[in-house]
Amino acid sequence: MRRLTAILTPLLAAALLAGCAHDPSASPAGMTTVVLSTAAVPGLGPLGVPTRPGGAGAVTHVEVTVYDRRGDLVTFDADNVHDPDGDVAVLMLGPGATSVTVKLLPGRYTFRTVGSEGPGGQVLAYGETVATVTHASTTVDLELSTLLGAADLVPDAPRRYVKPGEVLDLYLVVRTVGGAYLVPVADYEAEYALDDDLGTFVGSPLGVRVDVTPAPTRDRFVMRATARGWGLKDGAPAPNRRLTATFERPFLHTAGLVVDVLPPTLVLDAPPAVSAGQTALLTGTADDDVGVARVLVFEGPVLIGSSSLDDVGDGVGHVAFTDLEAGAWELAWQPPAAGAYAITVVAIDTSGNETRVGAELLVGAGSPPPGSVGELKSVSGGEPLDETLGNCAATELSLPGQGLQAIGAGLQAIGAVGGLLLGPTEGFAGATTTAAKVAAEVEGVTGPMPYHARVAVLVVDEFAGVYDLPSELTSGSPLTLDQLEALAADGRLTHGALVLRHLLAMLAATHGPYVVGSNGLTGEPLYRFGGKYSSDVAVQTVDTAGRDTTAIVAAVRESLAYLSRKGELGYTDFVVNMSFAVVPCAVAADLGASDVTTFEDYVTAVRLVNGIGAQYEDEVAGLLTTPLGAEDDALLAFLDCPLPGEKYGLPRCDGGWAKGGYVLRSLVNVASAGNLGHDFALYPAAWPTVRILAAWSSGMRIP
Repeated sequence: MRRLTAILTPLLAAALLAGCAHDPSASPAGMTTVVLSTAAVPGLGPLGVPTRPGGAGAVTHVEVTVYDRRGDLVTFDADNVHDPDGDVAVLMLGPGATSVTVKLLPGRYTFRTVGSEGPGGQVLAYGETVATVTHASTTVDLELSTLLGAADLVPDAPRRYVKPGEVLDLYLVVRTVGGAYLVPVADYEAEYALDDDLGTFVGSPLGVRVDVTPAPTRDRFVMRATARGWGLKDGAPAPNRRLTATFERPFLHTAGLVVDVLPPTLVLDAPPAVSAGQTALLTGTADDDVGVARVLVFEGPVLIGSSSLDDVGDGVGHVAFTDLEAGAWELAWQPPAAGAYAITVVAIDTSGNETRVGAELLVGAGSPPPGSVGELKSVSGGEPLDETLGNCAATELSLPGQGLQAIGAGLQAIGAVGGLLLGPTEGFAGATTTAAKVAAEVEGVTGPMPYHARVAVLVVDEFAGVYDLPSELTSGSPLTLDQLEALAADGRLTHGALVLRHLLAMLAATHGPYVVGSNGLTGEPLYRFGGKYSSDVAVQTVDTAGRDTTAIVAAVRESLAYLSRKGELGYTDFVVNMSFAVVPCAVAADLGASDVTTFEDYVTAVRLVNGIGAQYEDEVAGLLTTPLGAEDDALLAFLDCPLPGEKYGLPRCDGGWAKGGYVLRSLVNVASAGNLGHDFALYPAAWPTVRILAAWSSGMRIP
């Protein structure tokens, strides 16, 4: 069973971060705002997973209908406001639209929720919840359960007989209507039945373990299983539907002598040629006149695969039976390097008889990586990567990696994956951050301020013109990965806005309110924290969106020139915070157009598309993440000689005095920590003159 979160609350203006929320329009008189969200079902799935591991969620479309206490359908107008004459009767949720807001009068309602494979597709899940909407804030959990369609009780290997006294593992496989997907164990209850004279058992939703009687008094062993949950009755969803499954085999009877002396039959199919680092699929069949207990696969003397879950739990690959009747099995194995591998497969039957077969697997080396990015084929289209596009700035939102980490100042989110926040939804609520915590963080950033020092921080990041956080991030309400993806896809959430708003809130805790203006040369937003005797701090953005590194450097230089002019703003000390990576633009574009979710997966995909051996994984990663013409790149040259002024006709790169009307005294270039979550350093973090910001609370201090 999955739960969809419905938050019933009047719309409020969020003010946890200054300037990052707006007042929504007021609700109609007497109405309560109802936010229905697929909060607990990331990606609208997986309510059931495909029978093959690693598949996507089955449910991609959810429809919600609302009924009043009399059982009448509630309709809405085009703005989703309750209207008896409205034309909207079904509220639809799906990818890119994982929440919907409606307005209802207080009262008792029934929410019926239907999940399917898509509009008009197979219905796979259903739920209905009765809730009372009041004027006060209310939360309703809408239940959504997978519809049961079929159930089987199967052994983990081919079985023709049951041996007296053995321990027998049977697995309960429950599938959805249509039979295509496994049902989550939370969506059904499992019961088992076994006659007392056949043995004892311990059961769970996944299956049952039986201690078979050592002295059976009948000829056949019979175990029955029942799965109970939501299903279909006469084509309509109904609760408490029952599915039954039976495992039945004859007992292997012996009288004095052991009957089973025949070893199992075993076949190993020779796999096609593979390259190092690519997956080799080892397949074959194993069968026995009584039953197969285990299939083991060895590379030399090393166990690499087993049908025993105990072995799999110890880290070896899983030998899976794909057809219990035919005894077909398979093992996915990745050879670590080129060479000849001696593969041995052992099949053991339930009496301990075994059969061995062997084969030699030849693994090619795979090609080495080329010398340049332009010689690589793209993952998304197969065409060569275009080096002429130059270098671009990429953040966690556009270059998947560790993801965003913003802590404190009204936004609490840790442990991100794939470029977006991920983790327990309660961790996203701003209520977990206190003013005292924020003040402590700020003290760790600034340290004691020097008298008369004027400090400016340039937040060089991807803003795409968006400088405020959406109210959903600052209201304290739970958020999910889907909702964050939707905010980013709609252009309402940027990496730069997250960094900027966190920094502003931290500074405001100790330096008071700020005034918003703009840089007179670049037009970028400028946030000034006023102070007596000009001992103030400023924060200015530099938007990297749509700019290559040359344009980014020009914007930074203009910003420094404007902020450090004598007789005007006159800021003397600068921190350039670069929360991005510099990568070839063609790489960033190809990754964004591909269907991989992490940069590590992208490196592997590039290697496989180009036939490069697995031993060159690090080299491929370095090739993809090193800026083109690093020695000539404008940004990296700027990091070597950052100051805009000159003295005696020579560039000044040591942070000393710069003439020409500037009072710029020192400049610290800082790159965000984590390198987007990779084990290797990305530029500009890899550049030796750049400091790494390990944490705002314990790392860099503003000079």
